Amino acid sequence: MNAPASYETSDSIAYFRIDRPERSNALNGEALELLDQALDDAAADPDIHALVFEGRGKGFSSGYDLAPTGAINIKHQTMLQDWARLQRNNDRWERIFSFPKPTVAKVHGFALAGGLELALSCDFVISTDDARFGHPPLRALGVPPFMLFPQTMGHRDSREMLLTGNSVSGREARGRGWITRAVPAEDLDAAVEEVLASLRAMPLDNLLLIKRSLLRADMIVGHRAVRGIGVEFDAIAHRTDAAGAFWDRVDEAGLTRALRDRDEPFVEWSTGD
Repeated sequence: MNAPASYETSDSIAYFRIDRPERSNALNGEALELLDQALDDAAADPDIHALVFEGRGKGFSSGYDLAPTGAINIKHQTMLQDWARLQRNNDRWERIFSFPKPTVAKVHGFALAGGLELALSCDFVISTDDARFGHPPLRALGVPPFMLFPQTMGHRDSREMLLTGNSVSGREARGRGWITRAVPAEDLDAAVEEVLASLRAMPLDNLLLIKRSLLRADMIVGHRAVRGIGVEFDAIAHRTDAAGAFWDRVDEAGLTRALRDRDEPFVEWSTGD
């Protein structure tokens, strides 16, 4: 069986690639363990100036793996186990947000739920203009445990996304200031390389000091504390009637049908056109 992700380095850049195209690059336990190791390796390597996250196949990542037998299914764990799992995930995204070197998310297709959290935790988000950014599990499965949205999206946009589960295109995400750049699909590689060329040219000491100063400012204004507040609310939300009904529907009709039923009543009125 192929590994669900890979790590490699080239010309002072590290690359972490999610490789589960048959599962829309959903993040399972093994992929997350490999991600943790990639963070260790890239941080310790004195030749690495930046870390790039990308996905193989049709999209960046659809989020956590919702397989009915998986750990995210609350029927398989107590509230305290769920809380601990959510906290581990939060610590992982916080580690990316606070990574000592620049991080880049290279997004095509979709960045949803946990995939959105991964992308927005990076310093740079370079996307195709037709990619989709959103958190649809909010419609049945709780609260985003990593609450970085108010500081990355702003007051109105974060409320729209969180209270509707709505998603937007890469083009609209750029217009709203959620991401760094949105380009046609055929230009994505070149757009990412333009950023990486600048990061390669910067002295590593400068990159480390600049990133540290940005994180110091983030700490002073209290953003890190805000990013951590979602864990307890998500653990509670996973015990609501709506969440229980979703997993019952998964058992009855399968995951694909349950997701379709969840999303059918909603109108995606932010199209990015």
